[in-house]
Amino acid sequence: MDFSVPEQVVEILDELKAHTYEAYLVGDCVRGLIMGEKPLDFDVVTNAEMNRLLAIFEDRYKVNTDYADKGEIIIINGAMGISVSPYRSRIAPDGKPVYCERLEEDLRRRVYRANAVAYSMTEGITDPFDGLPDACGDNVILNAIRYEPRPDAAQKKGRRSKVISNIFGFNPDSVFEALRRCATENTDITPSTLDMVCENAEMVFRMDKEKFHSEFRKMLMGRRITDALMVFRPVIFTIFPKLAETDGFDQHSAVQEYPLYEHAARAVGYAVPEYSVRLALLFHGIGKIDCYSDRGGYYSYDGHGERGAMLTRQILTDLQFPAELVRQVVFLVLHHDDDINESNYTSYTAEYGADNVRLLLLMRSADVRAKRTDRRYEQCSLDLRSLADEVTKGRNETARRNAVTFSDLKKLARNLGL
Repeated sequence: MDFSVPEQVVEILDELKAHTYEAYLVGDCVRGLIMGEKPLDFDVVTNAEMNRLLAIFEDRYKVNTDYADKGEIIIINGAMGISVSPYRSRIAPDGKPVYCERLEEDLRRRVYRANAVAYSMTEGITDPFDGLPDACGDNVILNAIRYEPRPDAAQKKGRRSKVISNIFGFNPDSVFEALRRCATENTDITPSTLDMVCENAEMVFRMDKEKFHSEFRKMLMGRRITDALMVFRPVIFTIFPKLAETDGFDQHSAVQEYPLYEHAARAVGYAVPEYSVRLALLFHGIGKIDCYSDRGGYYSYDGHGERGAMLTRQILTDLQFPAELVRQVVFLVLHHDDDINESNYTSYTAEYGADNVRLLLLMRSADVRAKRTDRRYEQCSLDLRSLADEVTKGRNETARRNAVTFSDLKKLARNLGL
């Protein structure tokens, strides 16, 4: 196969070859090239060590070394940033890369067969784990590489070494990768691989915190997030154990068609792509577990907003979510049941601020839509979304008037010589 690789990338590959090193493209760019697309991001792997990469490229190119301790540098060539990494066999528990000498070991670390395809300008496609069929359909298929450690792998050159017995031990990030890709892309997962992901859910706690938050945000903003939240429940419940108590919880309410966790998952999917809104919707019903009382055939949930806000604050703080985001999400959970409507939204705006009222309306819009498959609830959801738009227009108009007033004051001050 001959692909149209950008000149900037070819130049980097040729430079490595000129220094007698191997150089392969890996990752999503390979699938993009195979599918006839024009990828924007390119990842290169090589058998050159990190110090040799710096020696080769630092004199001729601008090199970003912010992630060098993780085994990656970014070479700026023209308008492109090209990732270049030495071969890595796995990620150690402390987050440091373990380097290796062979391409196949680096590809195995990528866990899923669709990820383990490489391309060389001279050799063409390298596909040791038969990943092309998984990578090149209409949907990418996540199918884990089967790995059985050799009995003699524990001994090497007379020294003891820990044997990895599970493919996810090579790259703990791959557990969360499955959630993120299934939530955001046209991606399917085989049943056996789904089982493996869920069985290894605790691997998420070995992720770098910064990457965890980045990947979680991408997942939650995905267009297929409801399906991901339902399919990967064991992983979600490992991250947020309290949410497991909401799974299958019958709300005993005429206005609630779905069990509590499924309702939350549906609400997240119906929400606009505002991160704080979607995060708040994931937790907005969590307080009901501790606050319900049986009223003779139906449940009431007095105080569940306050209880939910307290639990949400503790959960997100323990997982080191940004403090300002935690504050915003806790506010939304606390007030998610406030009855804001066309007749009173101006008073709520005066008390909470236009931005907070807008977010609460967007949250309620999704919450209402997720209660029942009923045209009336859908219409109510649309009305709340329209009211949020009205609040936005009012906020923008106020900001415009304030800007004009401030401009006039500055002009007057200049005229008066102040």
